[in-house]
Amino acid sequence: MHVVIFEGSHWTDFIPFSLTRPLFSMRTGTCTLLEKQIRATSPTRVTLWVRPEMEPFVQQYVVPMINVPVAINTPLDDEPALIFAARTLHFSKFERPAEECVVMEEDGLIRIAYARMPGLTHDDVMNRSDKWMRVSQLPQAMPQTRFPRHWADLVAWNEESIMCDSIYWRQPPPDAPRAQLINPEDIHAEQGVSIGANAVLDASGGPILIDENVSIGANSVIEGPVYIGPGSRVSPLSLIRAGTTIGTVCRVGGEVGNSIFQSFSNKSHEGFLGDSYVGVWVNMGAGTTTSNLKSTYGLVKLQLGP
Repeated sequence: MHVVIFEGSHWTDFIPFSLTRPLFSMRTGTCTLLEKQIRATSPTRVTLWVRPEMEPFVQQYVVPMINVPVAINTPLDDEPALIFAARTLHFSKFERPAEECVVMEEDGLIRIAYARMPGLTHDDVMNRSDKWMRVSQLPQAMPQTRFPRHWADLVAWNEESIMCDSIYWRQPPPDAPRAQLINPEDIHAEQGVSIGANAVLDASGGPILIDENVSIGANSVIEGPVYIGPGSRVSPLSLIRAGTTIGTVCRVGGEVGNSIFQSFSNKSHEGFLGDSYVGVWVNMGAGTTTSNLKSTYGLVKLQLGP
């Protein structure tokens, strides 16, 4: 099956993260949106429609990760294609439609389409051309996926995302004789994991997935569902709460809950990080704190998009 993944005109809803990478490179659960999309659809070839300024990034960092033929910003040919937005979040296997169809959002955005439209291009999508809008006239289909509107949705759904990803993990619990493992059948660790003395890994609330060469410091507490990416380090005396994803080669300490780290970011010291999305190469100084609760108990407001 030919799968086309497009960045639409609403990529700005994910600023600042979407300024430096395509939307499908955002992390959720144990991997990126793109990895979930490919896993769910099992394509025979992939076409990625991205902003022109993203082409070098995709060519260098994304294409080598895909084990089927990949094209960038090429028009559709005569083969029917499964076309879906880069922000699409899959929680299960996608069932290929038998006939041409479309899944729409309430505001008229096209989420997913299965169509034969030779010559359709990424410019048609970005500019919502007449040719692209004709896709919306196809028979309507039921949605099989989630459609996050901004990064906060990825944070809100991260616990569920980790739990869904855990079914693909078959690694045994880590060898940690001086640590306490609660519900060890839901604790999975790759090779090279090191867990310090008196650490507590509590999977009673959901799975704990630890990738290769992770180090967890002494007296730390990990409360699942949690994913810790390859090469990352959790400082001693840390508390990592449910719904947290720590990406590749991060340094994390203090208290963290319901947050997502992309990769190569540093929060080694004390301080609370909650309900947050952390990009790549971010460094947080000692005592850095975020919160979803104001001391006045008023609403917390932030700007999403431009």
